[in-house]
Amino acid sequence: NQKLSATFKTFIYGASKPLYAMIKYWIFKGLINDPKDEFFIYENKELYGRNRWHSQFILRKELIPNKFTIDQANLIVDIGKCVYFLKQYWTENKEYKNEISDLKQTFDRLVDEEIHSSTPGENPLISELRKIHVINTQYVLKVLKKDYNLLHFFTNLHHYILLGQGDFARRFMEAMQQLEEQKYDRLDVVVDPLLRNILHRMAEGHKKSDWFNNIHIHINNSNTSEETIFEAFSLRYSIKGPLKMIFQAYEKDYHLLFIFLWRKTHIQYKLSSIARDLYYLKKYEDCKSGFNSITKELYFLKYQLTNFMFHLEYYIVHEVIEKEWYYFLYSFKYCTSIDDVIKAHERMLSRIFMGTLMDTQYKV
Repeated sequence: NQKLSATFKTFIYGASKPLYAMIKYWIFKGLINDPKDEFFIYENKELYGRNRWHSQFILRKELIPNKFTIDQANLIVDIGKCVYFLKQYWTENKEYKNEISDLKQTFDRLVDEEIHSSTPGENPLISELRKIHVINTQYVLKVLKKDYNLLHFFTNLHHYILLGQGDFARRFMEAMQQLEEQKYDRLDVVVDPLLRNILHRMAEGHKKSDWFNNIHIHINNSNTSEETIFEAFSLRYSIKGPLKMIFQAYEKDYHLLFIFLWRKTHIQYKLSSIARDLYYLKKYEDCKSGFNSITKELYFLKYQLTNFMFHLEYYIVHEVIEKEWYYFLYSFKYCTSIDDVIKAHERMLSRIFMGTLMDTQYKV
């Protein structure tokens, strides 16, 4: 019955139009226009800054139309996220506007064809959505590279986790030797200005020292003795600006790596203190022969521990962190979209966590 078929097509067209209108608004404006609360994407407005790239816009699986698979629905979510980012942090150029204008026309034409199709899965409209996604995710990467120096940002994070390996650790330990000779009821009160002074001195010696401005001192415990001074504070790297939307979720992972390396440095520092004590003990003239044998055993144990820490440090820094860092830099050169960068970055962190045996406790 042609008349009945035409009537059903009219109903289907009228019922589907609002859905595709919301999809179009989302993928070209990066905004959700859903007055009836029936769109399969919603904005998590209770999110306070953390993990915005992955959690600000959520897929509601129960509202996904039968025409779309979950992967296709996620594709639509990803398109809107990229457009939202570009609208927030970039002024569109003529080239981008022309590309989007052409895509809109093609999208409208394919929507009219798709509404009358009842077969879910891959079709010309989905192929067009993939093209829209590729273009937008490529532009996000271009903007981050050109306007926000993305590679420099990753380099800063790399410097941050290795702070405990170089001049910063050495200067802090030298200052701590002086503090240990004095008595303080509240060492954390002394540590805070000490750390700030060391960071300031290090910043003066670097040509590109802007990354020091993103490091903040966090006091963990207000009542800290000198025995737990390394637990009294932590240095946190704060991600700022547009990069915060995409990469803030990884602040915790970098902080865990910093703490891990800092505690390793703490052990090495304690071993060096023990070595000094044993040296003065050996110089003590009135040591008995039995006591000398104990001293020799302590020397041997200290030597074994020092040797172990030396090889552990070499493995962690050079065989794990530096190796994965340079592999990430190599991968970064060939990334063509922000999705590629995120995958390469997550791979680097995951392999570092596995290499440092932290993956069973901490997940990237």
